[in-house]
Amino acid sequence: GIHATGYAGPVNVSAASVRTSGSYATGIHAVSNGDVTIDVGDVRTTGDNSVGVNGQAGQRPAYDEDIGLPILSDPADLTIRADNIETRGHSSDGLIATNFTKVNTSVEIGSVSTSGDNSWGAYAGGFGNVSLHAGTVETTGVGSVGLGAVSYYGDVDVSAGSVVTRG
Repeated sequence: GIHATGYAGPVNVSAASVRTSGSYATGIHAVSNGDVTIDVGDVRTTGDNSVGVNGQAGQRPAYDEDIGLPILSDPADLTIRADNIETRGHSSDGLIATNFTKVNTSVEIGSVSTSGDNSWGAYAGGFGNVSLHAGTVETTGVGSVGLGAVSYYGDVDVSAGSVVTRG
């Protein structure tokens, strides 16, 4: 797969096709304290704990006990676009997008399919605005959610053409 890490600057990942097999064989893993952009055609993983696409902007926040709020990283956008994602394995989510800053998280997927227990189709979360848009989503496995999105401070916008879950 592809593993890209930036400590302060932006990370940009672009690929037509990514295929992995075996346990813990993530297709694309991109992390930075700066902006993260992933643009991919097809991703396919086969193996347990093998996420299709995992993007993260910012670092996990510390918690300020005096004011009762998280201390967030410097602003960074997280943008992911994928044509097709397929995972086959236990705990192998199609896509995970996590932004630990108060800026935008934007995910667009043509189709995502997972076949394994506890393997979500796609999840997007952040402290700023979060948008998650998918054409078709299909999950087959116990505890496998189609789409999930959450924001601590911003708006959440989720849309899909079709979502089917079985398991």
